[in-house]
Amino acid sequence: MSTKKNTKIYLFVVFLHLLIVLSYEEQQLKSCNVFEGSWIFDESYPIYDSLKCPFINQGLNCIKNGRKDKFYLKYRWQPTDCDLPKFNGENLLKNFRGKNFMFVGDSLSSNQWQSLACMLHAAVPKSNYTFDSTKERSVLSFPEFKFTVTFLKDGFLVDLVVEKVGRVLKLDTLSQTELWKGVDVLIFNSYHWWIHTGRQQAWDYFQVGDKLYKEMDHMAAYKIALTTWAKWIDSNINPAVTKVFFQGISAVHARGKDWNEPQVKDCSGQTKPIEGSTYPGERYRGEAVVKSVLSNMTKPVNLLDITLLTQLRKDGHPSRIASGGLNDCSHWCVAGVPDAWNELFSVTKLPKSSPMIYLRKFNSWRFLTIASTCLNSSTPYQFSSFLGRPFSFSAQIQTESTISDSVAKKPLGVFFQEAVGLLEKSENKELKGKLEKLEEEVRVLLEMRKNVKETRNGDGVLENKGKSKKLHELFMNEEVKSVKSIKSIPLSMEDHTVYKELSPDMAMFVTHLYNEGYFKYSNFLSRKKFDITCFENSYARNFITYAAKQFGRDHQEIVKWLSGSDLKKVALFGCPSIAKQNVLSAKRLRKYFRIQEDNVCSKCALKASCKFVNQNVRKGDRTNLHLAAVLRVIILYALESVPPQLVIPDEIKASVSRLLMDILKLSQTSQLVVPMVMNQHANMGSRVESLDNNGTFVGRVARIGMNQRSSTAVDKQNQ
Repeated sequence: MSTKKNTKIYLFVVFLHLLIVLSYEEQQLKSCNVFEGSWIFDESYPIYDSLKCPFINQGLNCIKNGRKDKFYLKYRWQPTDCDLPKFNGENLLKNFRGKNFMFVGDSLSSNQWQSLACMLHAAVPKSNYTFDSTKERSVLSFPEFKFTVTFLKDGFLVDLVVEKVGRVLKLDTLSQTELWKGVDVLIFNSYHWWIHTGRQQAWDYFQVGDKLYKEMDHMAAYKIALTTWAKWIDSNINPAVTKVFFQGISAVHARGKDWNEPQVKDCSGQTKPIEGSTYPGERYRGEAVVKSVLSNMTKPVNLLDITLLTQLRKDGHPSRIASGGLNDCSHWCVAGVPDAWNELFSVTKLPKSSPMIYLRKFNSWRFLTIASTCLNSSTPYQFSSFLGRPFSFSAQIQTESTISDSVAKKPLGVFFQEAVGLLEKSENKELKGKLEKLEEEVRVLLEMRKNVKETRNGDGVLENKGKSKKLHELFMNEEVKSVKSIKSIPLSMEDHTVYKELSPDMAMFVTHLYNEGYFKYSNFLSRKKFDITCFENSYARNFITYAAKQFGRDHQEIVKWLSGSDLKKVALFGCPSIAKQNVLSAKRLRKYFRIQEDNVCSKCALKASCKFVNQNVRKGDRTNLHLAAVLRVIILYALESVPPQLVIPDEIKASVSRLLMDILKLSQTSQLVVPMVMNQHANMGSRVESLDNNGTFVGRVARIGMNQRSSTAVDKQNQ
């Protein structure tokens, strides 16, 4: 009887231990950022055989298309601070019986849909599924579970319509929203279509309200469109009924230098992921836009932040085996990387989809049988069979001798056995000594506090004449020579950088931009009254640069009238920062004046941290100069928004000031008509040379509306 009683007690302890472990891991998973981690080799992958999946687009079925290497299939995503339960498609179908999922977005949304369809099909291969697919929509249903998963093609989320003027992308209207209603789980995606340019661009005009825009910063347009979508979600979605997800930005591997392999052209021939959990390339501009919009929503939307895990998988693209002879370095092989998206999706705030679901797989009779086996075995029992993932537990009572001294943390099972009295509690003498010492320090402090005399100075600041120690000094045992009380400063998320006041010419230029409507999309200025003091933070200063760039695109004709000598001085000085776009703009300016890169870079104070030293710019030519590029450079100098090691000489400041004033005056002049200028100077006897083939002045001209003073036009000063 005693043996049976002890066995029951022990079985109860084992079961309770397992319950606590799973509960602990569930809490760990909730607090863990599952999107931070690395790819590790796992022989048990892939989850399914792509040759047996009927839902994969031809270009994404890499094995079927003849990809020889199979290593890309053998990696799984491992979060840094927790473990993921292995995907169980049958459990997902059971837990969401009678529900419907919908993916809405571009081809990368379809990429994820195809992956999930294959994962579910492999879980229930004998299911009598139904599948219907058109160009715009794909629907897969599992009748036994009354479960449906749909893909709806909608790359912009907002409306793209064809009108008389051409293709118009309406950033503030939605027309497919009726199809989104009544869905249990919505997974949206939109980004890659927004970064297309040239012939790949799907639109001719942007529209906001009744106004058409031929050009607009693509990320600014993207943010307006996402905000339109977010407002619809906030107004129409009930979180108790519908769960909403947004698929983050998926990486593109078109340039080897992005992952520190400049000799590699693109993703072709890549067979292994990037090791580690960091990506050396730049972040995508759209990441900040997505996170900004989602953070301002009133209804919860879960971000599937897949950017990092896709950046590390340069090996996962169809590459040159894609159909049609394309070199596809933006989409993903199926099976492959998108399977990890769905594994993360299944544990990211989906109801009924936590690690605790594995407890349902326990059968009491089976558990007793296994537990009895454990009692008579000296080897750890593998619980993988009913946990669905690697897990081991030893039934033998652990002793202190089995715990390695090199491990800083004790296993959870040891803590549990110590708590119930199965093990004698181990004492950490070193920790105990430190705690006793800290306790003594606190006691001394309390004694000293009684003797502290408090007085107030003339400013009303509380001074403490008694000696006290800071918290870190208690731990580091540092001696405190003096302590001065200061006024408490409330914590905030504000930018505490101290910015210099705008110079008078910069203030005039910013005021002009405001009057011309270039700050209408800003959220820090009043629409009724202009306040120059609103520009004392980093966001406002960055917006000035953006507004100036738009202004430059709208007033390109001004550039031909600017002082060539001042522009060349600015070009010879170097770059205002090491940010890519700023460097490229400065390099285009130097290319225009045929200035050798090594002549400038060798003297630059920023060359030690710059990735573009002595590199020539590809875009641009030597006959045209863009005002937007000029403004990007001189605005940073005018704002003094440069790295601290870069000291701007007075000569450059003077040139920048003159250029700003000239741009301001020229933009206010209505007589910038080339024939009129030429006739006027022909009558005055001034030398005016003709336009070159690209419409650029190459001689000296007089400036209209500037006191009729003659000056140097933008020319190529090669001497």
